[in-house]
Amino acid sequence: MWTSPSHNSSESMPCGGGDIGMNVWVENGDLLFYISRSGSFDENNTLLKQGRFRVCLTPNAFLNSIDFRQKLNLNDGYVQISANGTTIQLWADVFKPVIHLEIQSKKRIFSEVRYENWRYQDRLIRKNEGQQNSYKWAPPKGLAVTKDSVFAEGNSVIFFHKNTDKTIFDVAVAQQGLESVKTQMYNPISNLTSGGKMWGDNLIFSGTEKGIYAGTDFQAWVFKSKKTFVKQTVNIALEISQSEKIVDWKASLDKTIASISPKTDRKQTIGWWNAFRNRSFIHAEGEAAELSRNYTLFRYMLACNAYGTSPTKFNGGLFTFDPVLVDSTLAFTPDYRKWGGGTFTAQNQRLVYWPMLKSGDFEMMTPQFDFYNRILKNAELRSQVYWGHGGACFAEQIENFGLPNPSEYGWKRPETFDKGVEYNAWLEYEWDTVLEFCQMMFETKNYNNTDISRYQPLIKSVVLFFDEHYRYMAKLRGRKTLDGNGHLILFPASACETYKMANNPASTIAALRTVLKTMGNNDSLLATIPPLPLRELNGKTLISPAKTWERVNNTEAPQLYPVFPWRIFGVGKDNLEIAKNTYLYDPDLLKFRSHVGWKQENIFAACLGLTDEAKRLNKLKLANGPYRFPAFWGPGFDWMPDHNWGGSGMIGLQEMLLQTTDDGKILLFPAWPKEWNVHFKLHAQKNTTVEVELKDGKANVLNVFPENRKLDIVNMLK
Repeated sequence: MWTSPSHNSSESMPCGGGDIGMNVWVENGDLLFYISRSGSFDENNTLLKQGRFRVCLTPNAFLNSIDFRQKLNLNDGYVQISANGTTIQLWADVFKPVIHLEIQSKKRIFSEVRYENWRYQDRLIRKNEGQQNSYKWAPPKGLAVTKDSVFAEGNSVIFFHKNTDKTIFDVAVAQQGLESVKTQMYNPISNLTSGGKMWGDNLIFSGTEKGIYAGTDFQAWVFKSKKTFVKQTVNIALEISQSEKIVDWKASLDKTIASISPKTDRKQTIGWWNAFRNRSFIHAEGEAAELSRNYTLFRYMLACNAYGTSPTKFNGGLFTFDPVLVDSTLAFTPDYRKWGGGTFTAQNQRLVYWPMLKSGDFEMMTPQFDFYNRILKNAELRSQVYWGHGGACFAEQIENFGLPNPSEYGWKRPETFDKGVEYNAWLEYEWDTVLEFCQMMFETKNYNNTDISRYQPLIKSVVLFFDEHYRYMAKLRGRKTLDGNGHLILFPASACETYKMANNPASTIAALRTVLKTMGNNDSLLATIPPLPLRELNGKTLISPAKTWERVNNTEAPQLYPVFPWRIFGVGKDNLEIAKNTYLYDPDLLKFRSHVGWKQENIFAACLGLTDEAKRLNKLKLANGPYRFPAFWGPGFDWMPDHNWGGSGMIGLQEMLLQTTDDGKILLFPAWPKEWNVHFKLHAQKNTTVEVELKDGKANVLNVFPENRKLDIVNMLK
């Protein structure tokens, strides 16, 4: 609840549902909101906003009011603004791409509704602006975001962006030597049209105007109410589709509009949000209250893309705002974000999706799983064309069409350099993060009995790549494909982006061993995976980042990936002391330690039962962000609002409260301070939900489902 208006879009409040995100704020008496929709990529792979909408009322109830209220109703999934007897509610239908704006007033009023678009003309990409698309720092001269089409008539305006014939997909395929298999490849941005329609029964189009907001010029299509009213509705329907003909896009849009039934749709949407809120929760008191509140707010933000055609982006999700309000040197359009729109950095994306297991939000993981399933063929073609073997090779910074980001792949590559490898000091040979998403797929089955049969070919192909590729690499060096112990030689490889030119990295070994064990029926292949590398330091045994490596390039902690996400070490598991030694004494990790952005030390500390350290780091991680909405963290290493910051915070808090052991025990409060009162409901394997209240140091197990799982509960506070 806010009791005063905002100054600009950086003080906006998120609202959304289904696959729609809105930034909502009131500024100088006007209600404004941006609309973003999952999958709205342009020809350069910028994730486009649908525009900005502005509502002006006369007389203006929100200007200089003493009873102003802006409220995000989490239970029912809407934003409400009220003052001086006037109320506006804004909500998105969870089940269809429609936004409803409902105005009510005790007195008769006029309204002016504006659709504002900065893509009313072609916009040349300026220096540093290429970061919003897949060209990043190397956009070709003359590259532009092409203009939208906007048509206003009567009481409505239709707006859309249709991608040009040539897209970044065509450029990347040619750059990466895949023209011979281009016709076999999945292409999600060819002939893609995204946009929608706004209309209202009491509106009439009155003309266009030009303006500037946050340093960006725009054109407004202005609608005014035909007559005064005490109640008025405005609707916005959205559509994304791939077709050569706009008439097909328009037909799909019309079909959505014809399906609208406001009362029924509102009831179903409220029902969805009610169920979402009850599915899981963490409510803490005292100094932990801020952490659990921000956990709750961020989980709501993730739910706004529950059914997206594209995964929730780590670098802002659907809730970015004007970049000049993040960095004064970046005076670009609202479409801007660092690290691209259609580029998905796997190490970052995973932190957005791991917390959805314990929160029970299994259906929300589908967009990320389907992302990999759609691009499987393209990843397999990479292996076939470059190396002549099987399996799917997924790069780390990957486009929505399954190829490495072209700028990270390298525009100026030596002719003799392996065409399958990114010519990039950070990303070369980093191929193992996809295994985390494979394990997530398995875990949705373990947690929820989800049918994952459609993902089995993907998982098998990913595992096959590591077996066939590292045998292939060994043959390039000599006669044998395995080492003297019968193990694969994972070289050259990479332990995250940090330990480069690694031999047998701990993160890859832990990943392969865990996925293969979960798959089952792979004993012969599992026998070829090397043991985890260990090392001695001052008389203590630690997990080593790799057997050997040639340089340190970043500040990640792959030597602790056997703790999380791979859970080989942890509370109640064997050799916990080795993992604790690694956390406490590894000299690199001591230098790298932080809570910012994608840093995971808060998770590692919780998984190792280091309560004081978990408390310290999670208080930093989930403290209020720097903007008015407290779960808008960042920019960290990425962009605002930083979703891998929020995701890692969610995981850390969950792990403090609940962990499980290999034999099925459910550990309560493995790293939770006894003095922090909390009431939580979280999920565990075997279709289990656990609801517990901790009050003044005493735990009360309120509900365990199924009931027989009560026998597996272990209260670690005792």
